[in-house]
Amino acid sequence: MLKAVIACGGTGGHITPALAIADMLKKNFNGAQIIFVGTKKGMENELVTAAGYAIKPLAVVGLPRKITPGALRALYLAGQAVREAKRFLREVTPDLVIGTGGYACYPTLQAATELRIPTAVHESNAVPGLAVRLLARRVDRVWLNFEEAGRYLGDKGRLLVVGNPLRGDIGSGAGRRPLPTGCRQMVLSFGGSLGAERINAAMLSVMRRELGHPEIYHLHAKG
Repeated sequence: MLKAVIACGGTGGHITPALAIADMLKKNFNGAQIIFVGTKKGMENELVTAAGYAIKPLAVVGLPRKITPGALRALYLAGQAVREAKRFLREVTPDLVIGTGGYACYPTLQAATELRIPTAVHESNAVPGLAVRLLARRVDRVWLNFEEAGRYLGDKGRLLVVGNPLRGDIGSGAGRRPLPTGCRQMVLSFGGSLGAERINAAMLSVMRRELGHPEIYHLHAKG
């Protein structure tokens, strides 16, 4: 029976692929046990629990990018998080540890590599995040959504382009509705992460200009 730990958190861009990977493991490995690792206050706690998975919270903060007085405390807490992750992994004894980015990803995968547990990280973005860049030379496999992300990473032999994992219900048609009378075209726009606010504002401006075109139905999923 497969036992896997998946580390993610911070934003939906890290959490959603992690949930899709978990669903795929359950589908392909009968009786698979999957436990998530996240931060104590991140949105991953709600989303992972709602999906029916257990989650272990780590006391962790973001890795510092500049040397400041606050960075010293962050480095100390990061070291503590690695030790906490090691204790957790020794208790769980997983066959595989997977990370998809976020604050909890680095300490969990770092602990797994030190314990010689098979590891993999998945990077959804074209430009890899800090956690993936730091882990790329240590984990056994780096899964990429975009081939160009490999330009920022080290050992090319560890890289594998797999695309972005999708949850099984995404193509189910749940919530599908017909176009309003008179509409001939549908426009779907969406965005997230740090660019979400600007994208939302830009799409509102576009929608105002589209008011004179009743043949267009514009749906925007705001981040």
